[in-house]
Amino acid sequence: MYRKERGIYAEGFESVKQRKLNRLEVILKDKAIKPDEVRILRAFEAHSRRDWSGILQILSDEPKSVDPFIWGEHFFFKGIAHSFLADIDRAIASNTHAIQAYTKAGSRRGAFYSWFNQCAYFTKLGMIESAASCLREMKAYQSEKDEVESYRQAEGVVLNAMGFAEASFQIYENHLSKDLANLKALDETAILALVELYYGRGKLDLSLELLEHLMKRQYVSTKSRIHFYYFLFRAELSGKLIPSQAPEVIMESKEFRLKWAILVALQGGELEFAQKKWEELRFLFPRLYQSDFKASNAQFSCDAFMKYIARLRGEELVVAVIPGLKTGSKLNKLYEVLSNESLPIRKEELIERVWEVPYSPALDSRFYKLLERLRKKGKAKIISQNHAYQLH
Repeated sequence: MYRKERGIYAEGFESVKQRKLNRLEVILKDKAIKPDEVRILRAFEAHSRRDWSGILQILSDEPKSVDPFIWGEHFFFKGIAHSFLADIDRAIASNTHAIQAYTKAGSRRGAFYSWFNQCAYFTKLGMIESAASCLREMKAYQSEKDEVESYRQAEGVVLNAMGFAEASFQIYENHLSKDLANLKALDETAILALVELYYGRGKLDLSLELLEHLMKRQYVSTKSRIHFYYFLFRAELSGKLIPSQAPEVIMESKEFRLKWAILVALQGGELEFAQKKWEELRFLFPRLYQSDFKASNAQFSCDAFMKYIARLRGEELVVAVIPGLKTGSKLNKLYEVLSNESLPIRKEELIERVWEVPYSPALDSRFYKLLERLRKKGKAKIISQNHAYQLH
């Protein structure tokens, strides 16, 4: 079951999507609609205005209904609101309830898009193994055409977060190529993933073009993110600094408000203030950022925000190379991955990042031989515990 099968409740959703708010008010007063459904439609209307705090206020009381589908809807929107308020742990908790409720209600579509959101939330926290697990759950639920496309988009995002940028780009080229010429056919998530991929390839002009397209859309859910990266890319392309005053739309998001404040402080040489704001950002995303303006892993270090910080501080991203070996060799790749991580990395992840293929036990023996070769080079001591490795 999904919304389109629920009569006047489904009409209410269509009214919000089409911005027919007078029609929505008529529906909300109809005797056929239930109080819990009214609250969820009010929350969806608040979602259309990006009023995330308003959603949480509307849905502060749990549903009175025994219908699991209504509970799924309730937690689905609460999860979205928490995520945009940068409370990702609560977003994951709410979304977990949504998945359970939709599954109990037999709503494959509701469960699919809840797993889609869960995948995004774990990716946001840098918990890539958990995101990949969500991706597998999504695949089990996908059936309709738009769900297949959403799965492909999520797969591209997760692969990119795992460090497989080329494989991610191939997904977009192979499965969404017909839509690249017609950006209106691509949803916001897909376009933002392409922005990141083009940026990684040094194609700032194409990234800016995609962001400009999103800025012209009447409705986008990640408006603060879009504007933040638009101004960042423009500054990088021109070699200039970002404006000291953030656009109002960026101030709506705590995450991007903090990021803007950090960059402006570093631009102005206010290191102490920048460090204070950095600690606030770390408190929001403890798994993503470390002290002294560092990301928790090499993949997040390549984000435009982190690269801009490195530029302001006169730093360069360190790519480790063992003298005397080809830069692209597997041995150097292993050394590079270990050198750019401050935390132990599990064997499975190392294999995926060095060989750039999904993990297979068949690669274990080759990995151990490569590890032994690296140890014999004597460049650094390798510590291993519970099949996780790091340089000492």
